[in-house]
Amino acid sequence: MLRRGRIPELLLAALLLGGAAAFGAAGPSAKAGLFLAILALGVGTAIVALGRRERLRVPAVVWPLAGMLLLGSAQLVSGWSVYPWATKAQITEIAVWIVLAMTARNLLAAPTARRAFCDVLLWGAAAIAVAALLYRALDPAAPRFGPFTNPNHYAVFAELTLPLAIAAAAGERRFWGLLLTGLLYGSVIASGSRAGAVIATAEVALIPLLLSHKAGIGAAVRNATVTAIVAVLGAAAAGWHFLWERFGSSALLAGRLEILQSALVLVAAHPWTGTGLGTFEVVYPAAAPFDPGLRVDHAHNDLLEAAVEGGIPLAALCLAAVAVTLSKARHAPWMWGAYAALLHSLVDFPLHIPALAALTVTLLSISSRRHATNPLRR
Repeated sequence: MLRRGRIPELLLAALLLGGAAAFGAAGPSAKAGLFLAILALGVGTAIVALGRRERLRVPAVVWPLAGMLLLGSAQLVSGWSVYPWATKAQITEIAVWIVLAMTARNLLAAPTARRAFCDVLLWGAAAIAVAALLYRALDPAAPRFGPFTNPNHYAVFAELTLPLAIAAAAGERRFWGLLLTGLLYGSVIASGSRAGAVIATAEVALIPLLLSHKAGIGAAVRNATVTAIVAVLGAAAAGWHFLWERFGSSALLAGRLEILQSALVLVAAHPWTGTGLGTFEVVYPAAAPFDPGLRVDHAHNDLLEAAVEGGIPLAALCLAAVAVTLSKARHAPWMWGAYAALLHSLVDFPLHIPALAALTVTLLSISSRRHATNPLRR
């Protein structure tokens, strides 16, 4: 039975998982539903806090996001955006992320609230991982992986939640934590995402050491070794043949180098003003070296795409969002899935998938707290 006062935290976890299950909330209807749910929960949280005369906490990530919102507004006012409608849509999205960050920070301030949220998020992620593996087993030739049309985006979802499973394995629920670690890691391997495999492996190797370092070197090494063995078993059970084939493919960077080169040309053309938030797809053809006959809507590097759309100022704000949260999150490695997603965004575009961006913002808001306790430890 749910304890009184825990329902809002569980609603937050449910809407994040619902967005992931709805094809990453990338479709217009699913995206609108996710945004409306975030706004409704945010308004409700603010009303309750004001009614109780509680001070609203502002997470560090809000300030860079606010800077992005102001930059987009300046592009509209100054006429720098080549496609104002897209810029307005992007400004609206950033405003939603600010509401989400504030909501998460205030709803999950207490350790018991974070524990309830992380429990639901972890088990929900496990359910999505099982569904994705079953889908792949039933239709190995399908390009999608579970609810995500792009297997790389599923891998980012698993990277975001994998540290929670590793953290659970470091507590009293060691068996279940290890089981979920093997499941989530194995699902990343089965997805065939090359960057996902590298990043998830780094999580499995580093986070157990960070969680156990206070218990001594011996305990940290034992914890890391057991976690690594379970991860290997999970990968073997899920199957790594597709990933192996992708690593051996001659088309490792097919088309991406040309996209990156064209993006750099666009940055050089508008270094300080950018072309307007949300306009990459519109401006890319002018700098493309050839017409591949395919739609190119993202740069496969979210930081570089930010530099195209918002110039150096927007890229600096993106880096600032990492800096101001990472400096306070070094004691919370169980929330480092957000930084794994940000790292993955340097070779893909996960932050343009609403469900993944929402989960990343939420974890950044939680992790930007000094000396936070492990929410999965009992």
